[in-house]
Amino acid sequence: MLTVTELKDLIDEFKNVSDQISSIEAGVRDLKSTKGFLMCQIIDHLDSSGIKGAEGTDYKVSRYKSKKFSFPKEQEARKEFEGFVRKSLGDDVWENTITINHMTLNKMSKEFYELAESRGEENYSIPGLGEPFEVDKLRVTKKK
Repeated sequence: MLTVTELKDLIDEFKNVSDQISSIEAGVRDLKSTKGFLMCQIIDHLDSSGIKGAEGTDYKVSRYKSKKFSFPKEQEARKEFEGFVRKSLGDDVWENTITINHMTLNKMSKEFYELAESRGEENYSIPGLGEPFEVDKLRVTKKK
């Protein structure tokens, strides 16, 4: 059993750690925002210059497009998407997927679209999802 003082110390330490985590998370959000701003500037420059990539001191940057999907917000659309996944991959895959976050959604959706493209299917769509949209991305690789 803890003494009142020991409990107070634990609570103080818990609060201190919570504050540190909040501070770090705020710092990460700021860094992600700065990264996004810099990425936009680089992409704008690449666009205006008509080039696909550039080099920094030790790194090369190349531009690519990535397909993204947004998870349906309406309950009916969610049920359509769930039905599609269950039918395509089986009930066990849906049941064993604890959460469908944006990364899981994008991975699954990309695989469905790539498979459809490889079969030559045009106008492919996934029930419950809107049309995919492309996002400009930068790939950073170390110079050899």
